[in-house]
Amino acid sequence: MTNAKTGKTPKTPGSPLYKKWWFWVILLVIVAICGGALSNTEQSPNSSSSTSQTPNDTQDDHQDDKNSNTPATPSIGVAAKADKLEVVVLSVDRNYSASYAKPGDDMEYIKVNLSVKNNSDDLQSYNALHFKIEDSNGSIEPYTNAAMAQADDALNHGDLAAHGTKTGSIVFEVPAGDTNLKLHIYENGFGSKILSTIDLSH
Repeated sequence: MTNAKTGKTPKTPGSPLYKKWWFWVILLVIVAICGGALSNTEQSPNSSSSTSQTPNDTQDDHQDDKNSNTPATPSIGVAAKADKLEVVVLSVDRNYSASYAKPGDDMEYIKVNLSVKNNSDDLQSYNALHFKIEDSNGSIEPYTNAAMAQADDALNHGDLAAHGTKTGSIVFEVPAGDTNLKLHIYENGFGSKILSTIDLSH
């Protein structure tokens, strides 16, 4: 219908926006996107907390690794590595008595019988002076200096051919009744570096 004043045909009002079909399609897409984003946001803290470790957990893991990597101290009958030599304490005689020597007051002799094996392809030397004993007080001493106290099968010193073995005994003077003893194997007779330690308490 033409307006008498303007001579123009007025525009017919269109349908409301919410009555358009594409409006609802767009709205549903937006709602779906927003819903998915909120769902991911809510799940993220839970998933990260389930996989994260507390400082205590991490410390425990490191401690377990450390414990598993720490070698146990060899005991009687167990081989101890000392550079290219392998030492095994075969027995400890706490009832040993020397024929012509006696230990000091509140002391006793013990005889440590051991084997020394050369694990290399070269000549290697061994020496009883490379062995020292530590008592429960932390005192570290070489074998007894009383020559007459040494056993008939004394280890003494010598050389070993490739893969050769020597068996012998060393007599030490220790506090009477002390069972917490350790045998240290040194790099040389001066006691500068301990190569291995054997627990004699077992």
